[in-house]
Amino acid sequence: MSRVAVCIASYNSARYLDLLLDSLMQQTLRDFTVYVCYDGSTDDTAKIIEGWQEVLPIVTVEYEPVARVGLNKRRVVARALADRPEYVQMIDADDVVLPRFLEAGVERLDQEDADWAITWGELFDGRTGYIHSQMPTLEELQQNNNKLHAWAMFRAEVLEHHNFAEGLASGVDWELWLRLFRDGYTGAIVEDELYQKRWHERSITVSDRMGHEALRRTVLETAGLDVP
Repeated sequence: MSRVAVCIASYNSARYLDLLLDSLMQQTLRDFTVYVCYDGSTDDTAKIIEGWQEVLPIVTVEYEPVARVGLNKRRVVARALADRPEYVQMIDADDVVLPRFLEAGVERLDQEDADWAITWGELFDGRTGYIHSQMPTLEELQQNNNKLHAWAMFRAEVLEHHNFAEGLASGVDWELWLRLFRDGYTGAIVEDELYQKRWHERSITVSDRMGHEALRRTVLETAGLDVP
């Protein structure tokens, strides 16, 4: 059993995976296993992963032909939880992490009575800028999700009770944050830019994006919250 399960829900991201997996090879914390779900992908993802399994501990989720962001995330987390890690780290397949990324998350959760931790980040590949996550109130989160992001590290027991909603194609992370804040879970922010978020317009989430108010209604209803 590894202490950290790194969970990647990938969709046709073969052209990005080498860079991400290479960044995981450079991590200062070594006690981790990578879990990948690539449902619906029709590119060379499986071949890319196979090449890296010689040097990285990578577990793949049995392939399904249907792609849906929420379902992919739910399946990869469920597979990781079966191996009983202490922490679950979410990473998007087209992004990159700096060497102290995993170590910083573990340090923060080891030191604090928090249920999850998220580092700051920065944009690359088409746009530059810093991504400084902030702690919102539940009321703020019910209006939009512009303060928290997707690359959180969770205590495993949190996701055992609150895995991702499989029916969503957009707003998947937003919906999870709403349930966690509603139920009183607490988090910590690591104020160091250790995550690099790729900026592009080629993702399943973007291609399925709806208007903000329609998305907000769907996310709130899925989370079991009233729509104000």
